[in-house]
Amino acid sequence: MLYNLKIHRLAIVSAFLFLLLSVVFIACKKEEDGKDNGNTSTTEITVSIFGSVRDGNGLALSGVTLKAGTSTITSDANGLFILEDVKMPKGRYYVSAEKSGYFDSGRGGLAKEGEYYSVNIVMLSRGAAVNLNASTGGVVNTANNSSLTFPTGAIVTAGGQAYTGNVKVYSQYLMPGTASFEDRIPGGDLACQNANGELSPLVSYGMIGVELEDNSGNPLNIATGKTVSVRFPIAISQLATAPASIPLLSFDTDKGFWIEEGFATKNGNFYEGEVGHFSWWNCDVLSYPPVPTISGSVVDCNGAPMAGITVTVSGIFTIMTNAQGYYSSWIPAGTHTFQVLTSNTGGLFNSNIETVIISSGNTTVPVLIVPCPAYISAQAVNCQGMNTLAFGRAVWNGGNSNLLYSTTGSFQFPVPPNQSITIQLFNGQTNTNTNINSSNLYITVQAGNLTLCNQSSGSCAGGPSTVTDVDGNVYNVVSIGNQCWMQENLKTTKYRNGTTIPGNLSYNAWNTTTSGAQADFGNDTANTSIYGKLYNWYAVADPAGLCPAGWHVPTDSEWKLLVIYLDPGADTTSSIPQSYIAGDMLKSTGTISAGTGLWNIPNLYATNSSGFSGIPGGICYVINSFDEIGDSGYWWSSTLDTSNLAIGRFLSTYESEVYKTQHHLGTGLSVRCVRD
Repeated sequence: MLYNLKIHRLAIVSAFLFLLLSVVFIACKKEEDGKDNGNTSTTEITVSIFGSVRDGNGLALSGVTLKAGTSTITSDANGLFILEDVKMPKGRYYVSAEKSGYFDSGRGGLAKEGEYYSVNIVMLSRGAAVNLNASTGGVVNTANNSSLTFPTGAIVTAGGQAYTGNVKVYSQYLMPGTASFEDRIPGGDLACQNANGELSPLVSYGMIGVELEDNSGNPLNIATGKTVSVRFPIAISQLATAPASIPLLSFDTDKGFWIEEGFATKNGNFYEGEVGHFSWWNCDVLSYPPVPTISGSVVDCNGAPMAGITVTVSGIFTIMTNAQGYYSSWIPAGTHTFQVLTSNTGGLFNSNIETVIISSGNTTVPVLIVPCPAYISAQAVNCQGMNTLAFGRAVWNGGNSNLLYSTTGSFQFPVPPNQSITIQLFNGQTNTNTNINSSNLYITVQAGNLTLCNQSSGSCAGGPSTVTDVDGNVYNVVSIGNQCWMQENLKTTKYRNGTTIPGNLSYNAWNTTTSGAQADFGNDTANTSIYGKLYNWYAVADPAGLCPAGWHVPTDSEWKLLVIYLDPGADTTSSIPQSYIAGDMLKSTGTISAGTGLWNIPNLYATNSSGFSGIPGGICYVINSFDEIGDSGYWWSSTLDTSNLAIGRFLSTYESEVYKTQHHLGTGLSVRCVRD
């Protein structure tokens, strides 16, 4: 009977919204209701990217700026990073890496909605510069007998002014077939955009990266109308197949793919071409759509899937297995070899070599089998001892595993036998380590539960018991896992800087504004004193700051962390619902009719065990229509979904679930703030 009641309520809401939107707001394809929440974008997907950054000698690089979509993060002391819920162009992910003193780098690959991708990024030091007189030009010899020939007067400042002083020329040359070529390629998967604007993989015949600076470190460029001659040595192994003329491509460090810009001509053992700007330049044979793809798997000697294992493809690129031990990629047609190499597993093992002819469509590579190593298992738990989402790796003398991801925090790391091993676990907010000795081959040692909890910092423990907004409203706060949340809905009428937020606008003004606005439900301030204000998303995004200093409107990722903390089995890649039980833990208890709470009946199964104290503040639609107070609570995130939709969360008196919702930016929802 309760189930039927829930379905009945959802049907009424859906029917009402369909009629309302069809008649009043026809221009909007998707409006207010939170129940149909899949990613509707045909051009974007949401993925998560995590991994490590190291230099050309294999040493961890901290302080690297990593960007994917609109998300940015800095690598930690171990060179590790986590970028969750990143919007990327459909079909491919890419994360760029920048650090002073190094050539820009990055990693990309084929991508699917909601997946997690582990990457290893190598950044090459610029090394020592070669000096060049800008006035006279000249030849700069670089690594592997490559060279750059500059004409006279070819250099300008970043502002386009002629430059006649000393030029510091930094360069790196990458030759196919040399050690670690496949790990050092900018972009990783050799994706290119051809002259038709199509993406496809390349076969490289050599590439060079060049940067120009003056003596003070200011960037310099090639002058408009001038070109520099570039000489690319051809690897001996490729001389027989090297075409007489070959496309010349430059690397777009923001988009993460190569762009066809010209041609180079074969002259003896070299390719020679002209370039009008500097980045990385690459001589390549192009593939044209439809591009073949491959898929395969890696297992141990017992057939168990091996997660986070690097597969080397013909020495031209690498692919990482996912949590299920599978890998996939696009690939140029031809004959290719597939193998797991000792050099990419911290010295643990090699696999069998599989040689496969790739022609068209998808080709399944025979299973790669690695010898069984020793293993160490570990379980990540949160502050309350519950299994929790985590990232982890094992580190030993001379090597480490790749960074792994587990929604439940359960890990089994392959490690060398009879050594001291450090297990490192992370969750994006805190980390924990433990040292343990591995046993013999084939034997698994249990590291037990490792707690990810930072209540001494970054949560309410040791922090405030209340927080006050610019209007003087005082809010109770609560520690939930490693996050510190307001326990009440926001009520402020001003931004953090004291600027007034326009309120209780007319029908037309609320419907058309693209600036921040707030409303009392039903234009009745009595509701605000109980349920808080309703804000449009423009107020959430205003740089003046909606939350008090030291606090912010949570991102979609921070909402996910909250849900996963309460329900480690939650599917945060799903739209509806994300969890079937977390709603009970987030809703305040009691009902209005019983005089014990703020929800209309039945307020099913509410326990408020989290302390979040979610209350049903209702919603204000773009058409300035108020609804659902007492029945539903809607809260904004600061994360956009599309150009006119942003992400939120929804709780209902009729349900135990938590829903991820999407709403027009002009909709009025409640706001909870989370501590920075």
